[in-house]
Amino acid sequence: MSDGARFFLYLDEDWEDAVAAPTCHERLKYAKWQSGSLRNGPPLKHAVSQSIRPHFWYFVLADCDVAQDQAPSVLNYRLEMYNADGSHFSHEEKAPSRLLPVLTVAFVLSMIPLLCLLQNYRNATRGQKLHPSILHLGVAVLLFLCSLVLETINYWVYAKNGQGLRLTDIGAELANWLAQLVVSLELLSIAWVWSVDTVLTPSRKQRAGRATMYRMIGGLVILHVACVLLGRVYDDAHSKYHESETIWALGLIGMRLILGGLFAAGVHNLLVRENNLIQRTFLTRLAALGGIYFVSIPVVITVASTFFARYLRHQVVTVGSAAVQVFSLLGLSILLLTRNEYTELASLSSCSLPASIKLA
Repeated sequence: MSDGARFFLYLDEDWEDAVAAPTCHERLKYAKWQSGSLRNGPPLKHAVSQSIRPHFWYFVLADCDVAQDQAPSVLNYRLEMYNADGSHFSHEEKAPSRLLPVLTVAFVLSMIPLLCLLQNYRNATRGQKLHPSILHLGVAVLLFLCSLVLETINYWVYAKNGQGLRLTDIGAELANWLAQLVVSLELLSIAWVWSVDTVLTPSRKQRAGRATMYRMIGGLVILHVACVLLGRVYDDAHSKYHESETIWALGLIGMRLILGGLFAAGVHNLLVRENNLIQRTFLTRLAALGGIYFVSIPVVITVASTFFARYLRHQVVTVGSAAVQVFSLLGLSILLLTRNEYTELASLSSCSLPASIKLA
């Protein structure tokens, strides 16, 4: 490391021009501030101000004078950033840090009427074993609740130390995506009649369908976990303005849309063959809720990336995606637990999707 090694501070309005500059020295011309030499220098402290709107500030450690054949240097440093009020939260984190705890409390309170609906469902089905679809939806609800709680804990710790907890941050994202996967696969299971049994034993066709579903579940779980962990490599990328802006996160969104297409195809196939008015009504409502569920988060991300300023995208995607998940899970829970067509199908075994089968 030479005497020219310094910290540089760039404003977002100049950042693209600095990145596009051809040489190291030309890139430094766009910096708004530079530190003194880092060789045996005292601790640095600097304040910046801005007006009109919030800005992104980019910190760069650069040494344009180092010789190409010089051995790499190891530099230990600690960078702490505060707002004028002493808070660790940047502008883009303020809304999620306040709204996610509120959404978590609201989601917990919504469990009370859902438990009442569950009790009414048990009474309507005369205490029969809960249908697997309801159990799987319950798992998704718990996973998403776990995601909200972990994210809230991470924000609380971040407010204290400016770093948060890595495990809670990753755990919240994993729980969120796994909850989405459970709901997606359950909707597919209903649409393609993978969660139903014949009166006596499953047919060869149904056994093949279940085998397909099990392989799909295993593969998708591995892909989701891998994409979440690989996406964390790009947490500090200068071009990333929200969690779903990496190639790995976009891959997860793509998988969600593919599963949504399979769901739509399965429901359409059932509606074409189904003549029972009760079952057609249920399938129509399921198709509407399922369709909204699959496209809502991609729509939120597209709208945020297209119509909102960069410093607002993280807030819109984080809070918007969480709110969409809450309303989707509540809507599907009410559809499956309310005494309606689904209760009749599950309790009276009157399903004809296709012939000679009944819900387990």
